[in-house]
Amino acid sequence: MTSEAEDPVAQAIADGYVARCKGGSFSDNTDFSGTCSSDGDVDFWLAAYGECRDGTVIALSEDASCDDHDGFDGLLPADFEPTPGPDDVAKCDNGLYSSNTDFGGTCSANGGVEMWLAPYGQCADGTIITMSEDASCDSHDGFDTLLPADFTPPTTAAPTTTAPPTANTPCASAQSRSADLVCVPSDYGLIWIAAPFAESDDKVALLPGTATPDAIFVVGDYGITAAGFQTLTSYGQTYWCINAAVKNLSSSQGSYNLYDFSLLTSTGSIESATVPLADGLEALLSSGELAPDGFATGVVCFNEPKTVTGRFGVIYDPLGSFEGERAVFYFDR
Repeated sequence: MTSEAEDPVAQAIADGYVARCKGGSFSDNTDFSGTCSSDGDVDFWLAAYGECRDGTVIALSEDASCDDHDGFDGLLPADFEPTPGPDDVAKCDNGLYSSNTDFGGTCSANGGVEMWLAPYGQCADGTIITMSEDASCDSHDGFDTLLPADFTPPTTAAPTTTAPPTANTPCASAQSRSADLVCVPSDYGLIWIAAPFAESDDKVALLPGTATPDAIFVVGDYGITAAGFQTLTSYGQTYWCINAAVKNLSSSQGSYNLYDFSLLTSTGSIESATVPLADGLEALLSSGELAPDGFATGVVCFNEPKTVTGRFGVIYDPLGSFEGERAVFYFDR
């Protein structure tokens, strides 16, 4: 076990520093826009989050500030995870939560919206809105509350004329296609989704928060599922990680491999899985043999791509052994 005295990062945290500089020194400058300005700028922050003296949590970055919150108090532990408050409506890209109901500006100081905390909300006059940056209750007496996750808005009459399908509208047959849209299961039944860069034989799903039977695909001799997007930052590198499971459906010995999974970026490139440089990372999917009906589960990670917004996909393609057959789990950032 490495002691604090032997670990320069742990010692720097104990000494009140907040960042390691590119020049090799540590900095305790909590005017974060100027941290490490005299030693080559910030190499990496010593923690993902910090706390102001009034209890406000900030994500460490050059844009962070405790000026309006009684000054900076200290770094939070490496395993700290922000939690939503009763008035919050969205989780931001930097992991913090926002209660800003001027939805066009929600999370604007925290990297943008990663996810809304419910699909629908209600204005004070009872009007139902779909949560998005374009939503507004300005003409409806202001925002009142988020609606339960299982809320289903009232249905409207079907149009009398046939129109091409559009994303997020109902569809009838899972995995049917129309142009670049694919019909997939969702929390609201079968809907069309945009599936950029999908191949014609791909089996497509939305990446769920947790594994569900609808998101289990058979690819060759294997049953595959993926779920639960999360980010991991360690030693200045950010990783995107998901949970994966592989089951051998055949009657003979099979195998699995971390590198059967890859990341389809929003620009169409395909990035291989990676092993994060992170202390204490558990349950990483590796490789091995699977007996009939055997299964393996674990975390699969990728280096954060250069373009971090748009529609991405986690691809399962077992080293090309089932040509034309892949599973793709799409998610938005």
